[in-house]
Amino acid sequence: MKTGNFGGELHPPLLTVREQEVLAYMAEGLTNREIGARMVVAQSTVKWYVRQIFNKLAVDSRQGAVERARALDALAPDREEIRPPGNLPTPLSSFVGRAKEIAEIKQLLKISRLVTLSGAAGSGKTRLALRVAALLALDYPDGVHYISLAGTRDALLVPSAIAHVLGISEQPDRPLMRTLQRNLAHKKMLLILDNFEHLPAAAPLVSELLVNAPRLTILVTGREALHVSGEYDYRVPPLALPAAAGEPSIAELLNVESVALFVQRARMVSRDFRLTEENAAAVTGICLRLDGLPLAIELAAPRIKLFSPKRILARLDSRLELLIRGPRDLPTRQRTLRATLDWSYNLLEQGEQRLFSYLSVFQGGRTIEALQAVCGLNIQSPLPSSPQHDNEPISPEGDEILAGLESLLNKNQLYQKEGTDGELRFYMLETVHEYARERLQERGEQTLMQDRHLDYYLQLGELFAYGYLRHGQLALFQQTEAEMANIRVAYAWARQCGQIEKGARLITAVNYYLRYATNRVVEGYRLARSLLPHVAQISPRYRVSFLCGVAELAFQNNDIVRARRWAQRAQNLARELDDKQLLAWSLVLNVAFGRDDPHYELTITNGHAAEALFRELNDRPGLAYALNRLGEIYRLGGELTSARQNYEEGLAICRETGEVIREHFLYNNLGLIAFAEGDYERSRDLLLRALGRNELLGWVHWTFTVLRELAGPLAMLGEAEKAARISGACARLTAVLGVSFHPFDQSTIARFEAELQELLDEETYTTAWADGQRMTYEELLAYALSEDGKLTHQT
Repeated sequence: MKTGNFGGELHPPLLTVREQEVLAYMAEGLTNREIGARMVVAQSTVKWYVRQIFNKLAVDSRQGAVERARALDALAPDREEIRPPGNLPTPLSSFVGRAKEIAEIKQLLKISRLVTLSGAAGSGKTRLALRVAALLALDYPDGVHYISLAGTRDALLVPSAIAHVLGISEQPDRPLMRTLQRNLAHKKMLLILDNFEHLPAAAPLVSELLVNAPRLTILVTGREALHVSGEYDYRVPPLALPAAAGEPSIAELLNVESVALFVQRARMVSRDFRLTEENAAAVTGICLRLDGLPLAIELAAPRIKLFSPKRILARLDSRLELLIRGPRDLPTRQRTLRATLDWSYNLLEQGEQRLFSYLSVFQGGRTIEALQAVCGLNIQSPLPSSPQHDNEPISPEGDEILAGLESLLNKNQLYQKEGTDGELRFYMLETVHEYARERLQERGEQTLMQDRHLDYYLQLGELFAYGYLRHGQLALFQQTEAEMANIRVAYAWARQCGQIEKGARLITAVNYYLRYATNRVVEGYRLARSLLPHVAQISPRYRVSFLCGVAELAFQNNDIVRARRWAQRAQNLARELDDKQLLAWSLVLNVAFGRDDPHYELTITNGHAAEALFRELNDRPGLAYALNRLGEIYRLGGELTSARQNYEEGLAICRETGEVIREHFLYNNLGLIAFAEGDYERSRDLLLRALGRNELLGWVHWTFTVLRELAGPLAMLGEAEKAARISGACARLTAVLGVSFHPFDQSTIARFEAELQELLDEETYTTAWADGQRMTYEELLAYALSEDGKLTHQT
């Protein structure tokens, strides 16, 4: 079957890679001169390609060529027209070639729901998968989602990686796989599971997902197939190579995929580079020596800034010969890729090599500040003196690190992009990252660098802990999210090497974030509990804070019995230490759910004791916390006046300190007081104000609680059907996403629901509830915040 560059069928003769590129520019309306400038070729060359396109498509005009190509599905839709749901990364460079592979994979995905792109490391499996997914995005109305498994070391964590990308939370009482299956059961969705080769034990999980989600399609990339039923294994070949013999013309060489990729990537770093009669043989030799592997070519091409093609070929040749003599039990393709990486590494200066290896201790993005702190000589680290660290190597620092980063960026060992927190972050391709880790191990400095990494993120986390309770906390939440991959790595290292106290300090430092950030509360509780068997290794002062944090996470996970137990242990230890600050924070953790709760009086007593201590210490955030907690206990006990007084003072303090999150909690709580007092309009207005800010609308567990409570005053104000629709939507979406209502609010929500059912006849209630069940989260928000109460569904 003959295919065009974008997978559509063309009658022979086949358009070449260069002709396809010219055709795409023609479709954008570019002139021959503009196309020449884009492709870095002479205008006469463009005219020659245009004539070839006209002949092959049997047309006599540019418009005719574009229309003919579109009729044959040889042109992709305009990028601006494709806006699929999902998280497909935007390529940082253009895609080259692969017309045959794209067409074949698209066809396979029509007949199979599990396709694996297998092949050599560096063969371009990920880029090919993303290209195919982008072209097929409109075929999957529920989205195309990219899940990188490069940083997932345990097969049992594959469901967690998928759930995180899809925004599905763990539920404490249900296996995550079951939650995933329920969420995906009726979705027509494409998942890309990238870098699967190191997780063969997770292959049955993929089959299980497909069995329970009959409209789901999964595209896997890895160095080998999953070897499960129903799988199509598509082996991704290297890029097409030029003929080893003969003297092809420049135009013919530019139509060879591997040569086209080398030239394009070389042009990205050196605008003056051209493929000429003088360098064509050397470029051909480079592509041949690299076996057409895209990663190898992309590592080699940027060296054009330093060396001529002939010099690159000479250096590359010697490295490949050395590698071929290496271990025979390694696959040939792996030896070839290692040769490319060795060659690239050996081109670095000594300081750059050291920095390159040090960067491997990070996971995900790295900020400049983190790199300077962890990789620099003068790291402000609380590392104890030990023989292991007495002879620390000289590390790059200051301007040398910045110069090294710039050099590594130029040499394609790193790439940079802006994170969700607005910080510029530096990344490594995973293959390069693994290679850098090996180099660090060879240097014998892995333990030292991981200790430094842990110390930096511990210091950063404790800085975060202070800021969470003050102005700028929402921006700090974004920054914490961007750092979570490194925080996890640091925490895992602390546990692995027995630095239990540092692990406890780190998880305690980010406790506030873990409690209130969407999809983190279950994870945070799981991580914190893993240290409990070793709690005796934590010094008493840090142990109190850690136990307080575990108690908070337990409470947020509705594990009330354990929450009380750990709060009591923290209180006992704080009293032994005679530390007022620690005692105040431990006392405020007591919970009760009404006057009939046997813990009610003790909780009130301890709450006021905590309040007094915070006032004595002038701890304003602590006082706001205590007042909010006391208000909740009083509200559930029916003491509305006391509850309101505590809430209102707490609100005033939060406006002073800038703790936006608790401020909106307090608006919510005051709305419930207004409802209990029969002031339904004020209750509605306060609950709407609690939703308030767009930053908070992303916290779906918090938003669902407020929306479900908003149904109470709406019903009493004559909008019972709207309230039922909101309740129905919240019920379904919380179940799908695996989030739950706050423990203090669950009884209120249950009461509102019972009252709502009494206000409506059974048929009206059932119909409205069913209408709500069909809403998306975005539709729910728009509907709840609308004034007319009209229900519309997105198409």
